[in-house]
Amino acid sequence: MRWVIDTSGAYIPGHGTPTVILCHRVRPPQGDTVITVRGVQGEPAIPADPARGKVWSAIAEAVRRRLAEDRLKEALAHSQRIA
Repeated sequence: MRWVIDTSGAYIPGHGTPTVILCHRVRPPQGDTVITVRGVQGEPAIPADPARGKVWSAIAEAVRRRLAEDRLKEALAHSQRIA
């Protein structure tokens, strides 16, 4: 298990049940850390475009930010192994 993403605050049309997205890779564990992305509150109103809702946008940004951090850490670790 790599990620647990709580989408319970996001407006997903036709889906009234709080949802969690689970992400994993088919490979041996790389550590004992599971990244979580959790919402603080729900949408203030039903967004005109759910894909651009405040909660969904915040979730997407949190995932992008964490992926960027992971890539930077991997690049630094790789450069240290080469040096």
